[in-house]
Amino acid sequence: MDIPCKRTMDFKTAQLISEHKANHSYPVIKLDHSEFVIGRSLTASCPIKSVLVSRNHCTFKYSNDSWTVTDLSSSGTFVNGKRLEKNEECVLRNGMEVRLGQTELFTYSFHLENGDNSINAKRKKTGSEEENLNLPDNICEEFWVNKEGKLKKKEILENHFNSQMTELSGRIKQTQIEQTQMQSERLRLENTLDDKIKELEERFASEREVLTNRIVEGDAQQWQLQEEKETLELRLNEEKAQLTTQMEVQVKELNSKILESYQKELELKVKNQELQAMLEKERIMYEKRLVEEKNMLEDCRNKSEALLKGSIKELEQRYNEDIAKLQNDLDSGSLEQEKMLKTMELLEQNLIDRMLEKLSDDLKHRRQEVVEERK
Repeated sequence: MDIPCKRTMDFKTAQLISEHKANHSYPVIKLDHSEFVIGRSLTASCPIKSVLVSRNHCTFKYSNDSWTVTDLSSSGTFVNGKRLEKNEECVLRNGMEVRLGQTELFTYSFHLENGDNSINAKRKKTGSEEENLNLPDNICEEFWVNKEGKLKKKEILENHFNSQMTELSGRIKQTQIEQTQMQSERLRLENTLDDKIKELEERFASEREVLTNRIVEGDAQQWQLQEEKETLELRLNEEKAQLTTQMEVQVKELNSKILESYQKELELKVKNQELQAMLEKERIMYEKRLVEEKNMLEDCRNKSEALLKGSIKELEQRYNEDIAKLQNDLDSGSLEQEKMLKTMELLEQNLIDRMLEKLSDDLKHRRQEVVEERK
């Protein structure tokens, strides 16, 4: 959102353009007056409602024809990845990266309004393309189609692996969300403790001032007031010690939870690697089996073709001998022509039947397909 402010014409305006896709609330911050404060406070030039940012986080100033940034926070201000010391001033150049706090959410690039880089061009970010994990199904595809059982088993393994991957990814994302929430809670507790301590110090300072004035004026209750002062100081110290102890306990609990979440994330990563190794082993084994079965089918086909050719050649020889014999008998007039034709038909049918008996089931099926195609 652009922060509306009264503009002056004695300096060059600039903009902070967000480089994080999740930063929808403050994508662009316009530096349109010479001293510009960013922080959680309502009196800041750009109030940001987030516990990740300090009340007065940093200030931008324009002087000597250039912009500078000064860190005022406890969580830090980073320029091009380098953290600034508190109250350290850094000169900004066009295109420099400025990050508010420890997280990447409030990461901006600094641009002068008359700079060479346009806002729209700068805000376009190319995400990394999602890589598709495709298993090599193209190997021996014709045999996969004929082997429905193996195809079904392969699909079951792939679906199981995909479901495991989805579950692991969800757990990792949930762990990361919990870590972010823990860090936010820790910052909230620290800020709350700071506020309470400051409130107690202010209250104690005002009461101490009243008591001091009454002692100076010679009030009759000087010793009583002194005792009240000491009591208040003692109570203040006790409350401060108690609050400090509570904060230390809560910080320890948060640190233990963060460590536990890190350990869970490591376990999930190990399981993911084991699943990938198992799937790769299964894939290699099925590819090897496919190649072996293909070679075996090729050998069977070659043997069947060789056997068929031998049988056909033998039957053709016998058929030619019988035809020659019948032709001789026909020429000599020993058989009638009609009887001769019937005998030749019987010989042809006998030849075909004998050939079919020696064919394998696959070749018989192939012959049937050829006959139907010719019809």
